[in-house]
Amino acid sequence: MRTLIVGAGQAAVQVAASLREFGYAEPVTLVGAEPHSPYQRPPLSKELARGHIDVGSLSLRADDWFIARDLQIVTGEHIAYVDLDRQLALAVSGRSFTFDNLVLATGCRSRRLTVPGAEARRVHYLRSASDAVSLQHGLANANKISIIGAGYIGLEVAASCIEMGMHVEVIDTAHRLLEHAVSETVSDHLQRIHLGRGVSFHLGQGVRRIAVDEVGNVDAVVLENGEWIAADLVVVGVGASPSSELALHLGLEVDGGFIVTDGRGRTSDPRVHAAGDCAIRAQQADGHRHRITSVQNAVAQAKAVAADLAGLPSSPAEVPWFWSTQYDVKLQLAGLRTGGEDIEARLSEDPTRFHVVYTRDGVPVAGEFINQPAQFLSFRRALESSLAAAGGPR
Repeated sequence: MRTLIVGAGQAAVQVAASLREFGYAEPVTLVGAEPHSPYQRPPLSKELARGHIDVGSLSLRADDWFIARDLQIVTGEHIAYVDLDRQLALAVSGRSFTFDNLVLATGCRSRRLTVPGAEARRVHYLRSASDAVSLQHGLANANKISIIGAGYIGLEVAASCIEMGMHVEVIDTAHRLLEHAVSETVSDHLQRIHLGRGVSFHLGQGVRRIAVDEVGNVDAVVLENGEWIAADLVVVGVGASPSSELALHLGLEVDGGFIVTDGRGRTSDPRVHAAGDCAIRAQQADGHRHRITSVQNAVAQAKAVAADLAGLPSSPAEVPWFWSTQYDVKLQLAGLRTGGEDIEARLSEDPTRFHVVYTRDGVPVAGEFINQPAQFLSFRRALESSLAAAGGPR
């Protein structure tokens, strides 16, 4: 039973690793569109301040690891067509791959800015290793940086640029940082940290256009209120869109572009599984669908897919968790919230260390921790114990 994994990111590699761990001895092939061997994405925004991004040092696994497990890695090939009946996948290059089991781990791509001037030179995105190298080269000759988007990518890039001695302006239509991701308490704390380091914010403001100079380079970002922000480089971090073209071609159920799966990674067509940032579970324990884009979620989904393909029961349910590092601030999140929870900020004598807990009917369901790794780990384990006692997600 040959397994073809379309994608070569965190989820794809974990599917392959878990298949071998679970005793699956059949051929496994991973096909990735990028020219690089599988690598870690989270460090990309943080490596900017170090002066040199070494993609090789970010490898998820060494080449020898794949060879030892008889896993075939194919890079630089974009799968554009799949025929499920013929069990055949075709790459843009014309290369073909056969399979019995198909796993889509195609990830996401950066959402593009669509205002006039968005295609100017020195407008950058940060999703891939190639993006990071290009951005780092651009930063070497820049000083005034405008970042569009006050999400995780935007704030981590802002921190890196400040550490490199640059002038940084952050723009977002939201009225606070990480508006849909964290509490006001954490949002306000992070904004104070960034302001103290010299970052300027323009919140509640959209971008009207990007002004360019006579040779086509970025000159300024023009806000909707008419304000001009001088810039010689722009970083856009306005979210990500799932790479679900193959899923749509195959007629799979999608939700907002994300491939819908059950708890074992099965899509609406039993011949296809999906995992990682491109996938969304049909139903969680709370009865809602949650879009979770994190390393932990990609790994958990991949393990579920591998167990299903290997004919094994699912692993115990895991509580979603995530982290972000900005300067010397480590933000860690655990659990899921759907809105309407009670929120309690638990402060310590040290104002740089605190956490926020979300409760439903008096029971903790999620938490946000600032520079409290031990408390975070204890809280996460308590949530996992509660989830296991409740029977895990449906």
